[in-house]
Amino acid sequence: MPHRHGLRPVLLCLLFTACGEDKLKGPEAEVHKSEVKLNIPAVPAFDLANKPIKELRVKGKKKLKTDVTVKGFVTWVYDCPTAVRQPQESDKDLQDRIDKDPTLCERPKFFIGDDKDTPAEKSLT
Repeated sequence: MPHRHGLRPVLLCLLFTACGEDKLKGPEAEVHKSEVKLNIPAVPAFDLANKPIKELRVKGKKKLKTDVTVKGFVTWVYDCPTAVRQPQESDKDLQDRIDKDPTLCERPKFFIGDDKDTPAEKSLT
């Protein structure tokens, strides 16, 4: 007598679905919705008027690959001799050391801020 595979999967499916879904329920959630009403303040307006540096920091990705003119104050300038100077080193010795190994200096860079007192971490590099 030939063995038929087509009937067996149908019977197994019927047996497993007949078990009832109520018996296979998991545990109830221990977290319940709170009835407390929160008094949340309104979202403040973020005024970027007359602050071009802040505007670039907020909308930076929209300005990528476009020409941008920035007006602000230079708040910091990289100075290689000041950055690499050793204690008690003379100006001549320092310049000789930089001339022998130009990799001591980083690329020239500066920070621009909205105001003269803008800290470096809030300035554009």
